[in-house]
Parts: sequence; C-alpha cells; structure tokens
Amino acid sequence: EEVSTFSTRLTANAPRTNNLRIAARTVNGTLVMPGKTFSLNAVLGRRTPEKGYAEAPTIMNGRLVMGHGGGVSQMATTIYNNVFFAGLEDVRHMPHSFYISRYPVGREATVNYPDVDLVWRNDSKYAVLVEASVTNTVNVRFWSTKQYDRVVSETGARTNPRQPKTVYDTRDQCVPQEANPGFDIVVRRKVYQGGKIVKDQSWRTVYIAEDKVVCGPKPAETPDGPRG
Repeated sequence: EEVSTFSTRLTANAPRTNNLRIAARTVNGTLVMPGKTFSLNAVLGRRTPEKGYAEAPTIMNGRLVMGHGGGVSQMATTIYNNVFFAGLEDVRHMPHSFYISRYPVGREATVNYPDVDLVWRNDSKYAVLVEASVTNTVNVRFWSTKQYDRVVSETGARTNPRQPKTVYDTRDQCVPQEANPGFDIVVRRKVYQGGKIVKDQSWRTVYIAEDKVVCGPKPAETPDGPRG
C-alpha cells in the first residue's frame, strides 16, 4: 500500500527537467529492505554527459553555477519528504544553502556527488519500494505496509533574518539570481503509532541570504548619482 507520496513543481528550464527525468528513471523501482539504507548518490552515481545529464543551474558556495546534473537536488527533496512522512529514519541530509520557494521551508535536501548525499534507513519491519516519475511535477511514492498511524509536520517561525546584497559579475559563466533574505527555521516531526507519539524529532535549518547577482559591470557613479 502507499505509505507516503510527495510532488514538487518543475521550473521552465528544459535541461533541468531532462536531468530530473533521468534521475527518476534511475531511482524508480528501487527496493529498500528492512534495516537497509538508501543513498541517492549511490543509486545515481556521478552525473555525467555520457549518462545524458545536461548542464543546468546548481548552487555552489551560495551562487548559481552551471553543472552537469543541475536540478537533481529536486529529486532529493521529493524523496526526503517521502522519508519524512513515511516516518522512516533520516540518516543524513543537507538543506540548500539558501531557501528555494518551490520547496517546503526547512523540509528539503540537496545533493552533490560524491560528498553531499541524501541517506535514509528503512527502520520499519517491511520492504519499501520507491516509485519515481516526472510529469508536470516531480513525483515520488513509497509502497510498503503502514506501520504508523500518522505523521505530523510542524514548522516554526522564521527567525534571525539576514538581508542579501547585490553582486556584479562580469565573468562569461555568470548566472543571474534574485535576492531573497536568509533566516533560521525549525521543523518538528511527530510520528504516531497506536495513538502515541513514538518519534519526536526536530531539525533546524539555517538559510543564508541569497544575494542578487547582476551579470555585468557595476554602474559607474557620478556626483549626481548612478550612471549607465
């Protein structure tokens, strides 16, 4: 039976969607036995042109850059939410450095081969079958036998706001980006079984401010103000 399902919306970037379709085909049908762990990097391997992965925007050091397999982190986020709502064990996940509004705040994950990974363990008594697809959204379902009555997600207030700055970049490989503030957020998961809470966990995410990046030189200034 279906024990969790989650979808995230796509962007209009065609190479990025291509990468997600390849990732979905690779992940689809993965069977995780009781006590075993799932590593997204282990399943996908290095994202290379030979596998069909295209260059698309990805985040590195707080900036958007072009890289083969850009966008695959959306698969990580979609899988992570299935892990969350199936009540399974989160072994290791890393949120994006800055917040991306199409994802649930504080409940998302990124990957970068080989060092940044999404790893979860099937700590239930039943095997978990992973179904993944890309339509107009990225879709993941976990099929297993329900062990928990329900899983509740609670999101706290955004605290410690951080303001972005504007960066001018004249490099040919510059990728523009819009400004968004940074903040801290706490997400709590409560897992119920037999009417009692059997798992009560919290994760704090610290998002840096996403700077506005303008691809080009900084406008010259005159005594009367900016020019150009």
